[in-house]
Amino acid sequence: MHLKSFVKRNLAEGSLVFAGILILVTQFAVTKYFLNDGGADHTQIVGAPLDDTYIHCRYAENLRSGRGYTFNPEVNIDDSLYKMSSSKTVSADTSPLWVAMIAVGGIFSRHLDLIAILLSAFFYLLLAPAVFRICRFTYMLPYSWSVVGGIITMLCSRLIWSSASGMETTLACFLTLIIFHEHLKQRQLGGVMRLREGLFLALGIAVRPELMFLAFIVLMDWFIVAIRERRGFTALVKAKIFFLICVAPVYMIPYFENGGLIYHSSVVQGARFSFLPDIGYLFFVAKTLAASFSLPILFAFIAPLKEKKHKDIILLQTFGFGLLILLAFIAPQFRHHGRYFFEVFPILIILGIITISMLLEIKIRSKVVFYMQGLLILIALIGTTRGVLLAAESVTNINDQHLAVCSWIKENTGASDKLAVDDVGAIGYFTKRNVIDLTGLVSPEFFPLQNDQKQVWKQARKEGANVFIIYTRLNPSFYQYAKDSLDFVKEFRVRLPLVASADTVMSVFRIKQDLHAAR
Repeated sequence: MHLKSFVKRNLAEGSLVFAGILILVTQFAVTKYFLNDGGADHTQIVGAPLDDTYIHCRYAENLRSGRGYTFNPEVNIDDSLYKMSSSKTVSADTSPLWVAMIAVGGIFSRHLDLIAILLSAFFYLLLAPAVFRICRFTYMLPYSWSVVGGIITMLCSRLIWSSASGMETTLACFLTLIIFHEHLKQRQLGGVMRLREGLFLALGIAVRPELMFLAFIVLMDWFIVAIRERRGFTALVKAKIFFLICVAPVYMIPYFENGGLIYHSSVVQGARFSFLPDIGYLFFVAKTLAASFSLPILFAFIAPLKEKKHKDIILLQTFGFGLLILLAFIAPQFRHHGRYFFEVFPILIILGIITISMLLEIKIRSKVVFYMQGLLILIALIGTTRGVLLAAESVTNINDQHLAVCSWIKENTGASDKLAVDDVGAIGYFTKRNVIDLTGLVSPEFFPLQNDQKQVWKQARKEGANVFIIYTRLNPSFYQYAKDSLDFVKEFRVRLPLVASADTVMSVFRIKQDLHAAR
């Protein structure tokens, strides 16, 4: 009996991984078709849908070469504009573990962008088997429903978009599942918090700062257990101390930068606390969840708060719904199709599968259940198609602007040129140059100046910028002030509907005296 169960489990998980590989291959083929349809393909084998991928790679490249956790090594920061230590550290990347993993991958290839994409694809392939295991062995759902849960996860449009993105999103989703698996298993066995759970929590925070919320939920749950059931208090203290030791390096990065514990990128992206939620953001969340075409996610919202058979689902609900609400108060981000809350997708799918299976516990024909499961998968396939197309469109956008401008820079600029740009990732990574970030992400001295674009221009000129690669509509006041001092050189347009860029046109300008001198 145990052998049969083992074979069935491995057959299901192996099939899910194989199907995931087919999706990745399909996505690669569709992306290549888009890239070769009317334009030049500037990617190295395969492209990324976000400029942020190349920010990770630039950090990994500098880390690997011993230059520290920074985007622009050996940059002198004006302390009068931005409080910095003498360290070169700039906390413009909130995923230090992901950066470290890419850097280690540099042992095998100098194409760190390819390493990042392979890593995100690898962890995407692990998501469906992880959901299957939690459904089957943690919540003891029927085998067929556990398989359906894995399939729906694999077909989820937003997770497919992330699958070959080179971003840390898929790893964050996987670690979320691992943490829940470890926690719920110990809770159901009447055990205590183990050191490995503290390690998983620290790793999760080192990948995505949103998982601090998950750490809070887990630690509070163990504290309640210790108080209510009078057990595991000593183990909890030991695990918590171990967790704090493991997570400390994550917060040492901003501490060495500015003496605080908040990453600079979080500040730039508007992290703040509001007493009122951002209602527009909640509508954006609802739209993004619906666009996944995963019906179990909708059923997750009607899951019972208390159910004797599945008493631990309240932990899934607290994280799945709580994170969405929390972000509306502290860090509402409308960028990147909602990737800042993608960790909730597998959790909500599990909740939905539990709810649907509970609703169908009444005696109905097995054929009806089979057809309903098939319907859920067919609807998810619509999302799969959209996810593949969305990824292809995003990669093409980045190719047509960011990667194309990198090729132009290599052919048309020299070592004496100083670049000032709005999007820094690909330009910094592929040109291997220090660049001025006009938005203040990797050039922190510019961030306090954002309310006065005249000062942004003056600071850029003070630092020697003579080539400006900007979106004229991103900061229109900057362009209006600077345009009389700039000569237009070239523009780069996207071929497809805008899905990933700050604007449809990226423009290159030189200051006028440079052009006149060149003539």
